[in-house]
Amino acid sequence: MSALRPLFPDAAKRLLQPYLPKPEPCRATNSIVISTTPLAFKLVCKDTVLKTLGDAARLCGELTPEQREEYCRKVAVRALNNAIKEPRYIKTATIMLQTAFNLSGMLAQPPVTDG
Repeated sequence: MSALRPLFPDAAKRLLQPYLPKPEPCRATNSIVISTTPLAFKLVCKDTVLKTLGDAARLCGELTPEQREEYCRKVAVRALNNAIKEPRYIKTATIMLQTAFNLSGMLAQPPVTDG
């Protein structure tokens, strides 16, 4: 005897969708991946060189609450969080970090621009 199957499984799924629990986003990230994933380019700060997402996250974690509230750093930290969740944002996060560190005087030397 075969198990009963609904005639219209897709229709049943659509009808039940509002009542089904929503999946929670994954909050856990693999620290090994973060610590080895390279930035789009290295950032040479006055006291360290940032080469990976882990280096950047560590440095952002060492900022004081007042420093974190500065707009350029706040945007850079958000971009870094997005890059950790979605790798296609690594270049954007690196540029935002470079901008924030340059504005706050943390870069060893200002970035070179052509032109």
